[in-house]
Amino acid sequence: MAYAGAEFAAKILHAIKGQKGIIAPSYVDLGADPVGGAELAKQLNKPLAFFSANVELSVRERRFIRSGYTTDLALQTEGTSKIVPLGKITDEEQALIQAAIPELYINIEKVCYFRRIFYGVI
Repeated sequence: MAYAGAEFAAKILHAIKGQKGIIAPSYVDLGADPVGGAELAKQLNKPLAFFSANVELSVRERRFIRSGYTTDLALQTEGTSKIVPLGKITDEEQALIQAAIPELYINIEKVCYFRRIFYGVI
């Protein structure tokens, strides 16, 4: 688990430096890439808000923000520039995905609930 985290962090750093074409597995909001997210949801046969998929990482721009007497550097990251479809999967893999989706719905609801608390929507 630690190695996977270190590998993901290294990919993020490469993306921040401007390297293109970096693909990393990630639990991602499918709305981050509406086209790729819709294609993945179609492949899953379920409308999901989040799913674990390969994504292409990127940074859109760097800019300085002046506020009062200080100058802050802000990285405006795109994060996920493209969600990569699952590709060709076997019937057994499709069955495993379909079996996991009900539990995934429960987890997504929990994430959305805590986001609403964190951002003060509730």
